[in-house]
Amino acid sequence: MKERIRVFIILVLAPFAALAQNAALRGQVIFEGTMEAALGYRITVEHGSFRAEQTTAREGAFAFSNLPVGLCNIRVSSPDGTSTTVLHEQTLNAVKPLELRIEVERPYQVLEEVAISAEAFQTTEETPLSIKNINWSEMQRMPGATLDISKAIQSFPGVLPKSSFGYNISIRGGASSENAYRMDGIDLPTINHFSIQGASGGAVSLLNMDFIQGAALYSGAFPSSMSNVLSGALDLDLRQARSDRPGVRMTLGATDVGATLELPLNERSGLMVSARNSFSQHYFKLFNIPVLPTYQDAQFKFYTRLGSQKDLTILGVGGWDSYRVYSEGRGSDALLYNVGYIPEGEQSTEVLGARYRHFVPDGVKTLVVSRDRITNDADKFVGNTRQESDRQLR
Repeated sequence: MKERIRVFIILVLAPFAALAQNAALRGQVIFEGTMEAALGYRITVEHGSFRAEQTTAREGAFAFSNLPVGLCNIRVSSPDGTSTTVLHEQTLNAVKPLELRIEVERPYQVLEEVAISAEAFQTTEETPLSIKNINWSEMQRMPGATLDISKAIQSFPGVLPKSSFGYNISIRGGASSENAYRMDGIDLPTINHFSIQGASGGAVSLLNMDFIQGAALYSGAFPSSMSNVLSGALDLDLRQARSDRPGVRMTLGATDVGATLELPLNERSGLMVSARNSFSQHYFKLFNIPVLPTYQDAQFKFYTRLGSQKDLTILGVGGWDSYRVYSEGRGSDALLYNVGYIPEGEQSTEVLGARYRHFVPDGVKTLVVSRDRITNDADKFVGNTRQESDRQLR
């Protein structure tokens, strides 16, 4: 009995002990459009009344320790104070250090007075008005997002929410098939499980939100790098694997369980792998719902720096769905009626791609090679006998 009491006390006090721990922050500051280190830049971490400052050293690196956990703002100022970049609402936790690669503009030599202002909303020269940015911390706090990127962006201006089954992303009234999706420069055909032909939406997200560092939604004036876009484009920027030690994160959702593994291979390379499996079919069977959906997905990212101005990214995304008819339930007549015409089937989505970048003085040369495939099979038999003589749909 005493042992049980001790275990209970440990379980109760463990979360409070974790909250009392400190967080760490490390990363690198580079010039935008290059991989050149920005030396002498001042990094300021703001967390309520707490402030910590540091100056970038060799290779533009910085490292903070003993930081309070929670949300903070990170301010990056040039050595002469003429430019400032602010990263809002970055999450610090005691489980693992927050690692960032911050891009700043090159300082310009001016001869007159300059007014400095830090904007909360970031824009680019190509899309000064139609771009909306969201970081990982905002996605986690988005009401109803439930670790789903397609739900997180539905509160953005110009995005029409869907109240029916599925989460098709409709931007400015266009069809979901008129959108483009890109992840670290590699195009994705869809971002959801159980998507249908000509659409992008399904009931569950295909992507692991733990991989995502930030997302940019274009609702018009698309950049030249985005092709075949009629309504909108979603550009996802993935983060790098942690560089201090291997780490594992387990997630338990309402309908699935998953795990994410991060491995630092060396000083220049890192690997992230994740997998997820659903158990929603057991819920549906318990409530006598005639269709039992099942889904699994996996994702990986390998990143390495090939030199001071070159890098290589290899990533893969896979999703496998199946839906079976449950005719043994004791549901209502309306539910059992659906068993007579709902088909059974399987669907798979596979994406594999690589991106090579070479930063040059006038810009960046990018080479992307990718392959994607979507398969969708459906079968229906009279009376659900599974006999070829009773087949209605193949």
